[in-house]
Amino acid sequence: MQISNIDIEKLQKISKNMLYEYRDSCASFEEAAQAIVEDYFNLFRSKNDEPEFALIRIFQTMGFDKLTPELQASAKLSSGHFLTLMGTIGIEEAWCDRRQSQSRKAIPINQSMSPMFKGIFRELGFTWEDVTGDEVVVGQKVKDMSMIRFFHVEDVHSSSYITDQEQFVHPYGIQSAIAIGTQFISNAAYVLIGFSTQTISEEQAGQLTNIAPYISTLLAIFDGNEAFWAG
Repeated sequence: MQISNIDIEKLQKISKNMLYEYRDSCASFEEAAQAIVEDYFNLFRSKNDEPEFALIRIFQTMGFDKLTPELQASAKLSSGHFLTLMGTIGIEEAWCDRRQSQSRKAIPINQSMSPMFKGIFRELGFTWEDVTGDEVVVGQKVKDMSMIRFFHVEDVHSSSYITDQEQFVHPYGIQSAIAIGTQFISNAAYVLIGFSTQTISEEQAGQLTNIAPYISTLLAIFDGNEAFWAG
């Protein structure tokens, strides 16, 4: 399937099958997140069978105490909450293993977050209170959780959200970015972010959000049961 020619019915069917398969075969949030990013990375291909997403990642919010010992040791802070990398795949080998990430394994959720992550939190309707339990509230909480919201940058070259132009955008031909996500009952949240080598229009971004209910349902299975990490 190509981003420029999305078959919504087919996309929904694939996503539904993915939900049914992985809800039984995955034993942790990490396993499910990795399976999800791999499936969508392999689904969207050009006419030359090249991946149309250069990088797809899933993050989950969690407290310091939920991080692995390795992540706790490498975290910039020893307390608070983090946007933690749980699934990743891309056109570089190092992008296919969360352990090889240099600076995105556990991102502190605070005012020092990058403009992109601040924008994602705002557009998806997250507030600091919702995802961290802190008293400082930024943004407006979404009242209607059935509404699918998304973060979308059609032209990353002219966007102040995407700051890594020289090391990421230009070398890898990144054109657009899209993110979906939601909060769970526990107030933890997930975010899926995709960076495309094809331009994603506003209409196409809306079409891509058809995957959101299936991803949210699958990942919600692991919310609150402490099954964060693969064995």
